Amino acid sequence: MTNKTGQSWTVNSDFTRDQFLEHVGKLYDQHKYVTFHWATGRQRSPKQRAALEVYCRMLGESLNDAGYDMRRVLKSEVEIPWNQETVKEYIWRPIQKLVTGDESTTQPDRDEYPEIFEVIYRHMVEKFGVVVAWPVKREDGE
Repeated sequence: MTNKTGQSWTVNSDFTRDQFLEHVGKLYDQHKYVTFHWATGRQRSPKQRAALEVYCRMLGESLNDAGYDMRRVLKSEVEIPWNQETVKEYIWRPIQKLVTGDESTTQPDRDEYPEIFEVIYRHMVEKFGVVVAWPVKREDGE
């Protein structure tokens, strides 16, 4: 199906593939010049994006509360408290790159997020005794 602007199409069945190919033919017949961009796999969901932000914030707060500033975790010379962005940049992203090869947090497939989390979780527990579970939205909205 196309989005409201008609600029994207998800092909996830034989039917949608056939519909897309028909659409491509019409576009070419009409314009004689068409450029396509595509992505494969199912990228992270909006819920995974939100959970990553919450997780990074919670892990940063937990590391700070346990007395593990960035200097103690990363061997830096300056005492810098953790926050959501520093956790994402200095913990999540490097582990993600090692696990998936992807630079951006938008690139891993949905099933790769748990793999990245498990590596970080295990390291934080074993090395620092810091336990932060992956956030799950509860039924009451919390």
